[in-house]
Amino acid sequence: MTFTPDMASELTLLLKFPNKSLMQGIKIHHDAKPEVVSAAQRLFEKGIVT
Repeated sequence: MTFTPDMASELTLLLKFPNKSLMQGIKIHHDAKPEVVSAAQRLFEKGIVT
């Protein structure tokens, strides 16, 4: 399976989540890079993050 740049951005974002607890998360700040914001939006639309 070949990863697209969008998939790589989504995976990179998912790897930033803490792995110690399912009750923790990350914040996307207003000045985040556009590719990070887009990755977060796609993951939200897929139902992977809230």
